[in-house]
Amino acid sequence: MMRIFSILIILFMSVSVSVSVSVLAQDISILEKSAQVDLGKSLAKLSTLRNKIAQNKIPLAKKIRVREESLRTLRREVIKIQE
Repeated sequence: MMRIFSILIILFMSVSVSVSVSVLAQDISILEKSAQVDLGKSLAKLSTLRNKIAQNKIPLAKKIRVREESLRTLRREVIKIQE
């Protein structure tokens, strides 16, 4: 009788562990899908930001060039005045 009871307890525990592992695997699968979706959204945002930065680089570089040239001109004028 005790042996049968022990066997039943072992069977019950193994079924319980099996169900727990199955539930855990489903939870991990759900988390993985969620992480993939989050990654996709983050990569899309990153791409958008990189494009905006690239679009703004050229106009900013032109403004810097114009201002640097203006600064060189002003320095030349200052040097002429000081001479």
